[in-house]
Amino acid sequence: MPSRPHRFSLLSQPLDRAALLAYFLGGIVPLVALVLFARRYASPALMELRLGGVILGLALLSLGSFLLLQRATRAALGRAARDNERLSQLVLSSGALGRAVDRDEVAEVATRCAAALTGSRAAHFLVLGKDGGSFSLLCSEGPAAAGSYRDHTEQIEELAALALPEEGRRTPDAVHGEIGGHPAAAVGVGANPDDSGAIVLYWTAPSPEGPVADRSLSALAGLVTVALKNCHLQALQKNFFTHVTNLLVGSLDIHLDYQTDHSRRVARLANQLGRAMGLPEKRLRDLHFASLLHDIGMLRIDRDSLREAGREAIEMHPDIGYQMLRQIELWRDVAPLVRHHHEWYDGDGYPDRLSGESIPLESRIIGVAEAFDSMTSQISYRSALPASEALQRIRDGAGSQFDPAVVAALVDLDLAP
Repeated sequence: MPSRPHRFSLLSQPLDRAALLAYFLGGIVPLVALVLFARRYASPALMELRLGGVILGLALLSLGSFLLLQRATRAALGRAARDNERLSQLVLSSGALGRAVDRDEVAEVATRCAAALTGSRAAHFLVLGKDGGSFSLLCSEGPAAAGSYRDHTEQIEELAALALPEEGRRTPDAVHGEIGGHPAAAVGVGANPDDSGAIVLYWTAPSPEGPVADRSLSALAGLVTVALKNCHLQALQKNFFTHVTNLLVGSLDIHLDYQTDHSRRVARLANQLGRAMGLPEKRLRDLHFASLLHDIGMLRIDRDSLREAGREAIEMHPDIGYQMLRQIELWRDVAPLVRHHHEWYDGDGYPDRLSGESIPLESRIIGVAEAFDSMTSQISYRSALPASEALQRIRDGAGSQFDPAVVAALVDLDLAP
């Protein structure tokens, strides 16, 4: 491992050595050549000068110039290193902001990044209330964060108000002021009334970065504004997604008037089973929507002929549902779960006669949840079974119709009184 140069070394960095070599070749060598040329060819009057003193003076001048260049170079390298560090912090924060799913997560990432970028003692993320007249503190970061907001709430909110976006446009530059006698700055974030706010920072001494810190804050504020817009769009999308699902489930209830609210009950039980079996959140969400929509293919089967339809017609509904859902990007992962919810563990189900572990676990869970709900719910053409009897029938089907592991999870829920 190479040894680290002493910090007082004249040539402690490769760039220093390169600068010295450049000065030697571009400055010292030509000067020496000039002196030798003058000594040999110049007039006798010039020879009377003390050439040694001239050479020494020129050498000292050259060395001084080199030291000035070295100092300027190191300062430039220091600024470049700090700029690279800030850029790296912004890039990392950009990734984290892009992954944020709600405003609180955006605020947490933003305050942490703002404090790191500027070296501030405290960074606060405030949002304007829907009434447009009061602020709420979402997040704080820094060693003095809690105390500064508690002791200087009014000053912090006044500075935040100065930085607020106006008429749907974010103020591009940071605004400056004081908090408790210390220098402070704020930058506006958001562009909509629902997410309008500001990041407020303060230092115990003037920031040595000055305009550079302002530019970093402005860049961060732009990233935060985009992240807030994305979260807002995701919330709208989720709201639309949920309401469309509810509309479809409601339509299915009307279509299957003999089995009201069946899909929602299946979804609740499937969620319990999925959690008991340790499914992660993403798969639990897919399981929930697949459970709600597991019979959606029934909408394509004529209502008047549903009760009269033969087994072959009824067995088409998982594939019909799959074909309906797979065309929708948001339900693409849900579609296969719907397709296979009537597969049997021993391979005697439909539509693809899958067996065992080749059937998606979520589909196996829906199969058990649907069977239990169908047996324990009052249907227009038959009475409900007691939960204990339904559980026994499902136990009897473990290993043939049902996955034994899912059946065990159902039994552990202790649903029978």
